[in-house]
Amino acid sequence: ARLMREIWRVLTSDGRVTYGHSGRLVGARSVVRWFPDDRLASAIVTNQSRFDLSPLLVDLLAIVAPRHVAEGWQSD
Repeated sequence: ARLMREIWRVLTSDGRVTYGHSGRLVGARSVVRWFPDDRLASAIVTNQSRFDLSPLLVDLLAIVAPRHVAEGWQSD
């Protein structure tokens, strides 16, 4: 359990609680996120180690699970 807490972090993305991990290695970068309220998981991998994947994650989330926080959106 301790190892899982060290690897997985609780974050927010587009105002949603998400659990995830990201990292990079020579020439590659990745991000994994789980959105429990939306019942959605995402994994993005790129061969560009200098590319920030956070904006791409938010854009993809807006496509597959649109949300309007200002309108009081809530998941089922």
